[in-house]
Amino acid sequence: SVVFQRLQARLHRPTAAWFLHSSLAVGECDTQVRNLAQYINTLSLYDPNMQDQPAALRAQVSLLLAVYAASRNSLPSQTSCRECMETSCWNQVRTATCWSNSKETVMPIFTRMCHLLTTERFRLEAQGLTAVVDQRYSAVARSLPTRFPSELANELLLPSL
Repeated sequence: SVVFQRLQARLHRPTAAWFLHSSLAVGECDTQVRNLAQYINTLSLYDPNMQDQPAALRAQVSLLLAVYAASRNSLPSQTSCRECMETSCWNQVRTATCWSNSKETVMPIFTRMCHLLTTERFRLEAQGLTAVVDQRYSAVARSLPTRFPSELANELLLPSL
């Protein structure tokens, strides 16, 4: 810390946006997934409870929900969650970033983000919060499903060896 002070350097904690940007680069996700993930991540900024959660995990959940929503729009309705994930950029991101996740840390964030997307976002949009109704996101926000299956959270966990 003395060296940092003498160099007048500052350490900044990585944000969920930074982790999301890094994850999108790893997974080489398409534009629709990128836009959905950015929208979901931006939406989470309006929830004070989410700010206490790990930024990396918030980014992972944003991307997972975006991948699921985008794949549900392009695959037949009977396709399972697992099949949706196998046809996407998610596997690369999961392998690279989810190694330290546990069910105890994943579930509260996953559940809250799903609630934000299926319920709270409409209240925020009605209030006219500009980032939520931003022109860039209006089309992608309409493609979000009305519910997300709880078993989708398992995608944030790597199998034990």
